[in-house]
Amino acid sequence: MPKTRQQKEEIVQQISEGLTSSESTVFVQQDKLTVNAINALRRELFTEQVDLISVKKSLLKIALKNAGLDMVPVDSWERTIAVAVGRGDSVAPARLLQKFAKKNPEQISLLGGFLDGEYMDTEQIRAFAMLPSREELLAKTVFVLKSPISGFANVLAGNLRGLVVSLKAIAEQKA
Repeated sequence: MPKTRQQKEEIVQQISEGLTSSESTVFVQQDKLTVNAINALRRELFTEQVDLISVKKSLLKIALKNAGLDMVPVDSWERTIAVAVGRGDSVAPARLLQKFAKKNPEQISLLGGFLDGEYMDTEQIRAFAMLPSREELLAKTVFVLKSPISGFANVLAGNLRGLVVSLKAIAEQKA
């Protein structure tokens, strides 16, 4: 069903705003996705605060130009493109789409994206997708900060245990 001019302008504006306001954006080729698969992908992305917008190349070019990000090689891409815009965790769009692409390599492929306004090609997006999520990084940081304190507490407890064992041995020897 063809879209009206107003609908196209709304899509362009939505993508332009997403490109300028989000921390990360990922472009994917998604022509071969079934309706059920794309709906399942959208639900999964939604749980991580990621929006997925399907758009024609011509509209994407206009949105990129409006956002001042027209360095993207859109002409080398084929047919309809989907734009994943992350509102929360900056790694989430790349990580979730890479995971989906691994399960369905014939249906979807990563094309590139942006991180804080810097363009990243396919390989950089794949490497970026391998980074742990924000929650995982925070958990690892807490563990790293906690481990020296835990070790120090264990050393002090070990000295106290040694003292108790020594006093018990002396008490048994005198008894």
